[in-house]
Formats: sequence, C-alpha cells, structure tokens
Amino acid sequence: MKVLARRFNIYLALAFVLGLACGCQTDKQDKEVGALRVHIEVSPDPAGTSQDISVLRSDPVLVTVKREPILTEAQYRHGQSH
Repeated sequence: MKVLARRFNIYLALAFVLGLACGCQTDKQDKEVGALRVHIEVSPDPAGTSQDISVLRSDPVLVTVKREPILTEAQYRHGQSH
C-alpha cells in the first residue's frame, strides 16, 4: 500500500510541476482579429442566392444582398489600424 501511495504522490507532483511549467498564457495579448466581408445588394431571388438583412439598429432598413461575399478577409491583405 505504501508503494501505491508513493507512486500516486510522484504522479501528482509531476502533474503539478508540469502545470506550473506550462503556465497560463492569458496575459499575453495577440493582435485583435476582425472579419471583413463585402456583399452586393441584389434583387430578391427565389432560388435562394439572396438574403434579407437589417441595417442599422435604431431605425432598421431591410436590404437584400447576395449570400456569397465579393470580398472577404482572406482576400484583403493590408489591413492596418490607425
């Protein structure tokens, strides 16, 4: 029984040391990531290629746009903040 308890303590100590060595990486802040997708306004399409969206919060305006964006964040290379 003492051998089993000693083995458990070694595993517990090893897990504790590994936890301290790996540490928490939340204090390191990476650059903020954003999404940019540009859609074209189109006429309503019964085939399902368009979608109605609401623009503005206080006085919403319904706009019909194409589901597939014409420009995505993958195509936009040089985004920089001022």
